[in-house]
Amino acid sequence: MEKVTDETVRQRIAGKAIIQHMSKVLILREAKQGYAEGANAGKYQFPGGRIKPGEPFMRGLEREIFEETGLRVAVGDPVYVGEWSPVINGDLTQIVGVFFACEAETDVVRLSAEHDRYAWIDPAASQQYELMTPEDKALAAFLK
Repeated sequence: MEKVTDETVRQRIAGKAIIQHMSKVLILREAKQGYAEGANAGKYQFPGGRIKPGEPFMRGLEREIFEETGLRVAVGDPVYVGEWSPVINGDLTQIVGVFFACEAETDVVRLSAEHDRYAWIDPAASQQYELMTPEDKALAAFLK
């Protein structure tokens, strides 16, 4: 196995949103096509994504939420920090994600091309959906 060094791993920071509306939380399914950087096709995740270098974190989080869902939300407190290491376009990538509790005024979602399905779910029933890691851990922290 090749030794992993800081020259061989890309690193990203992501903002993620556990959006609640009427006691349900929003999950999005990553599209199998149309998303070049997808590494979890067919799995469910929370809205959010990469914060651009130099972009204020909260502005980047709100941008990602709006791009993926069309929602404007009230961002609350962070509930979980996690990391994962997918291979994206052949590159090992370390992603550090900060998950925030958020509140939406509406449940009307407009998906981007990155996702092909969404669901407002009862958090207690999340095991019925294939959540990517660390979304499952973030949801558990949110429920505490």
